[in-house]
Amino acid sequence: MEDDFQSLSAWLSKNQLFMNYKKTTYMIFTKPSQRNNIDLELKINNEKILRVSSTKFLGLIIDETLCWKQHITSIMKKIGSIGGVVFRLRNILNKGALKSIYYGLVQSNLSYTSLIWGTATNSRLNPLQRLQNRTVKQIFGLHYRHPSLDLYTSLGIMPIRNLISQSASTFAYLITNKNKRNSQTKFKYNHEFHSHNTRNNSKLRPTVSNSTRYGLQAVRNNCIQNFNSLPEEFTTHRFSISWSRVLPTGGVDNINEKGVKYYKAYVDKVIENGMEPMVFPLNRRMCLGY
Repeated sequence: MEDDFQSLSAWLSKNQLFMNYKKTTYMIFTKPSQRNNIDLELKINNEKILRVSSTKFLGLIIDETLCWKQHITSIMKKIGSIGGVVFRLRNILNKGALKSIYYGLVQSNLSYTSLIWGTATNSRLNPLQRLQNRTVKQIFGLHYRHPSLDLYTSLGIMPIRNLISQSASTFAYLITNKNKRNSQTKFKYNHEFHSHNTRNNSKLRPTVSNSTRYGLQAVRNNCIQNFNSLPEEFTTHRFSISWSRVLPTGGVDNINEKGVKYYKAYVDKVIENGMEPMVFPLNRRMCLGY
């Protein structure tokens, strides 16, 4: 390990980069029973590197147990007071404006890096789901006893577990269909391993089974499980839209007619072959039916 640090230090020096040792930390990921038995002192250029139990990286709080408790608590603190504030504006703003506030202040926090922390256990996610239920009811001025099941269907909003499932399924789709260069990273279908016409032929092949909690809750396993839970026709007859082809500047005021024509021809071709065209929800408005 010392050799690795020396190589890192040499690379930084060669590229005229500086490491802030006061902000540099390290964690040890291992079983709780073994964590306190590890006595490790790391130094780079005689500067001691501090060991921590959690740290924030690109807005994601990573803890040494990988249970994501601290990150979920952080999300709950961010959105906890939003519902009460917006509740006072419910009679001033229309439903569309309230939805925009929800997407900007609530769903943005719920969906950010959910692919990673969404592997948390139900005991961690349930409080977040209850907070989301309460916040949505407050924002849209609904009674606190309003049924939660009807809540999301009527408003066209996804609960937290659906957001996590969408993120994981989308990632699995992109890795499977877009990552042609690296065969090791790419997820593979069952039909790539045999030619038998089985019921799971179009499903992604599960990874090697793991007996530990860390293995079972790995991002890779979570993505495959969520993707395989999609309806058969959804996974079989799917395609995604390149928004740069349709909206090159990102605004609806500058639509590329060639892109629209391309996708119209694509859909017609799918229908001609007796299939139902279905767009993979890579965009929030698409999955809400807009």
